[in-house]
Amino acid sequence: MYFFEIEILAKERLGNDLGALLMSFLKEDPKPWSWEFRTPQPSPWDALTHVDASDGIELPLFAP
Repeated sequence: MYFFEIEILAKERLGNDLGALLMSFLKEDPKPWSWEFRTPQPSPWDALTHVDASDGIELPLFAP
C-alpha cells in the first residue's frame, strides 16, 4: 500500500514523466556490484617474466 502512495506522491510532485522514471528505478531489484580486478602496472625496476618489444621505452636512460 505504501508503494502505491509513494508512486502517487512522486507523480504529483515531479510530474508524470519524471515520477514514472523515478518509480522505474525504485522497482528494479538490487543487484550485487562486483569490484573490477585490476592488476597494477609493473614498476620499470621489477624483473618481468614476459617482455614485449615495446617494453622499456619509458625507462630512464641509465636504468640498471
